[in-house]
Amino acid sequence: MRANQYGPCLPWTPEQDRIILALWGKFSLAEIGRQTGMGRSRTATRCKALGLTAPPFQDVLTPPYGEWLARATQAAQEGGTTVGAVMAGSQAKAAKLARWKAWKAVLDADPRYSIAGLARTTGFDHTSILYAVKKMAQKRGYSRQPAYRTSFAASTRVAHSRNSSPAGAAADPAARSGQ
Repeated sequence: MRANQYGPCLPWTPEQDRIILALWGKFSLAEIGRQTGMGRSRTATRCKALGLTAPPFQDVLTPPYGEWLARATQAAQEGGTTVGAVMAGSQAKAAKLARWKAWKAVLDADPRYSIAGLARTTGFDHTSILYAVKKMAQKRGYSRQPAYRTSFAASTRVAHSRNSSPAGAAADPAARSGQ
C-alpha cells in the first residue's frame, strides 16, 4: 500500500472506477475527484491507469465566446439596452442587470462552466461575477443578507470614533481638545 505525508493511500475500489467511467467526459477531474472522494490528482492518476486521456482543462470549464455573446444579446433586448453597454461594463442600471442575467444564464446553461472560465471568456473579474450571482440568488430568495450587517456597521462607527468618551462629550469641541 502506498503512503503519503497524511498516511497510507487507500486502494481504489471497483465502485470508484464505475463512478469515474460514468462521469468521464461530462464533468471535470475536480468534480469526479469530489464524487469518488479521492481528490483531483489521485483521480487523474487513476484515469491514466484506466486508459482515459484527460481532457484539456479549459475545454471542460470555459464557456465559448459565442454562447456569451448570444446570452448578452438576449439579455440586452429583454432589458431595453444595447449589447455594447452590456459587454463593455456600463454601470447604467439596465445594462448592469442585463449583464448579470447574461452571466447567470451562461452558468445555468451547463454545469461544467466555472466562474473563472466565464471571467476568462467575458473579460470581467471573477469577483464581479460572484457578486452578481450572489445578488441574483438573493433576489430569487435562495439566500438572504445576514441580519447583523446594519447593526454591526452602526456599532463600529460609534466604537471606533476618535473620541472614546460618551456621545455628549464627542459633540463638545472643548471636551475633544481635552480642556
